[in-house]
Amino acid sequence: MKLHKLTSAQVEKYRRALITFLKRHGDRRITRTGINWLEQADATQLSSAGTLVLCALKEKKLIGLLIVSNYGIDESYIAVHQHYRDKDIAKQIVQYAIHSLGKLYGRVALDNIPSLKVCLANDMVAFHLFTGPTGKLTLWVGGGDWTKEDVLPYS
Repeated sequence: MKLHKLTSAQVEKYRRALITFLKRHGDRRITRTGINWLEQADATQLSSAGTLVLCALKEKKLIGLLIVSNYGIDESYIAVHQHYRDKDIAKQIVQYAIHSLGKLYGRVALDNIPSLKVCLANDMVAFHLFTGPTGKLTLWVGGGDWTKEDVLPYS
């Protein structure tokens, strides 16, 4: 597996395929707002600090995708192809993102055990419990050089 950071031009070129992948392999956990962000993000947004579109490829096949905007404060979501789960792909993607960005935030619903496991396996820390956009109890998590103060104004 190879991890590939997409440029804004590559995101624009492959946008439809990325959205299709998220809808097919996101297990209905990626919010409409998240999909809308990827649909509408322009070159300036895609190139801004703390933004990352990271693909996991196996022999040129997309098997994993991570989207991060504003270090995860605005958007952060991940999807792994069903046939490639339980192979630590999500863990490697998140690890790369933390290393690349320096810090990473996410919101994870308490019933999303696979995502919680990935966050904890990457030494991310749960620091705030709130009711998320779908009405579920949700945790803010942070990894790398994170601080609560970055996020709490958005809660």
